[in-house]
Amino acid sequence: MNTIEKITVNSSAINTAEYISESEVMTVYFNNGGIYEYSHIPKFYWRGLYESTSKGKFLNSFVFGRFPFNKITK
Repeated sequence: MNTIEKITVNSSAINTAEYISESEVMTVYFNNGGIYEYSHIPKFYWRGLYESTSKGKFLNSFVFGRFPFNKITK
């Protein structure tokens, strides 16, 4: 069974993020309605997102352009 960790974010761009550690998939739900699923995300990066004070800056610096992704909607 997959364990899903979820955080609700107080951000101008991001609403919620989820992480499934067994498959190393992180799903990010943006405030504009876009949903993106990022693959091969080590738990270290999920913890970094969780603990960062600026979720958007963290994603820009450490996730976007570095990990494969699928656009789920919008």
